[in-house]
Amino acid sequence: MKNNRFALSSLLLLFALSSCGQAQESQNQSKEEPKGPKIESITLAHAPTKANYKEGEYFSPSGMVIEARFDDGTRKAVHGYSLDPIGALDPSVDSVFVSYENFDLEVPISVSPASSEGSAIPTHVTIESDAEETYRVEAEDAYYKTPLTSSQYKDHSSRNKETSNLGSVGEFAVNNPMQIGIEAKEECGLTLALALAYNTETAIDPNYTLSLNGTNLVTNIIVEKGSDPYPYYTWKEYEVRGLSLQKGFNTLTFGVKSSSSAKINIDYVDLQIHPLEGESQGEGDAKWVWGELNEDYEEEQIGEASTYLAPNTIDHPDYDIHSDLQYRYLSSGYNRVSSFASGQTEASKSRGLKLNLHDFEES
Repeated sequence: MKNNRFALSSLLLLFALSSCGQAQESQNQSKEEPKGPKIESITLAHAPTKANYKEGEYFSPSGMVIEARFDDGTRKAVHGYSLDPIGALDPSVDSVFVSYENFDLEVPISVSPASSEGSAIPTHVTIESDAEETYRVEAEDAYYKTPLTSSQYKDHSSRNKETSNLGSVGEFAVNNPMQIGIEAKEECGLTLALALAYNTETAIDPNYTLSLNGTNLVTNIIVEKGSDPYPYYTWKEYEVRGLSLQKGFNTLTFGVKSSSSAKINIDYVDLQIHPLEGESQGEGDAKWVWGELNEDYEEEQIGEASTYLAPNTIDHPDYDIHSDLQYRYLSSGYNRVSSFASGQTEASKSRGLKLNLHDFEES
């Protein structure tokens, strides 16, 4: 009888120890398991600004918003994702892979051969290094899909002989912008200086498009009325700063918008090259551009509002109710909606405010 009681007691003790161990193990597991919702997938909430590339260019994530979807139904823009490929693109590439934690998605792009007929812009400037230097491209020497007409090309042999190379371009056609091909052997900083003239005050941004590698720039440049006897050909230099060239082929485009009848004349574009100051294109903090009159003309500065060029990362506070795209627009310092949204997709819905009640102590 005693032996049976001892055996029963031993069995009960082993069961109790086992239960205690299981409870402790379960408790440890619960401590190790992360709290909060888990990611179920990632999606492309907003496509990158640029989707068409030429051979040798690098993929730019500017404008791209990657959104994580959680098992509780919530969504949130995420950063710190990796990209593949990250080097120079070749025509065999038709998508870029985005990876975040254990999730992947494909972003479709197109890459055209550098030598493809009818699509490649010729190289007008080759930049060998990021040393400080200025390269000038005459407007009449730039690339135009349709050759310039006699009325578009302005001969200055009998007009303003101060005109660089005695030639300028005006009366841009909507579908025939000026394009300049720039081959950069190194990443480098860039300031643009555009020699412009007009016979009355007008702002460039509402009337013209100025873009670098497919990204529209908002400059706040206002071309002021020229002085007699040649109001259309009295040149002033306007600067656009804070830009950068990517290693490889770059395209600068200047053209009139379809909604405008403005006819600004352009003499030349100076590419002022300098080393990047701790930043490379598509990385680090946002880059900003602005326009102002060259100090040589002793005119007052024109505006200080800046535009947002869609950086790779953005610090979006968790407590903010706006979507990531809305927050970038509101943080831009220049309220031009067209720089962020095309009007083709729904972008007005906010992400709302999510409260975690577990963070509040019971009173």
